[in-house]
Amino acid sequence: MRDQNETGVPHSVGAERQVLGALLVYNDSIDRLGELPEASFFSLAHQIIYRAIRKQSSAGKKWDVITTAEYLNAHKRLEQ
Repeated sequence: MRDQNETGVPHSVGAERQVLGALLVYNDSIDRLGELPEASFFSLAHQIIYRAIRKQSSAGKKWDVITTAEYLNAHKRLEQ
């Protein structure tokens, strides 16, 4: 199901959650996304999580829910 904000831009928060969930469980799935821009995520929180995953990936680190939360906390972004 697609949602629309007041500007009429279609989006699916559920689909965004599924993409992030897959990334957090299957680290190698990030390679399948190519150069998906952060702006592809409607939710600001999802953009922040995706950015954290990309940064961990770029640094050659593995990530999951715990390590991503720790990364966000260390960068003062966890509350967002």
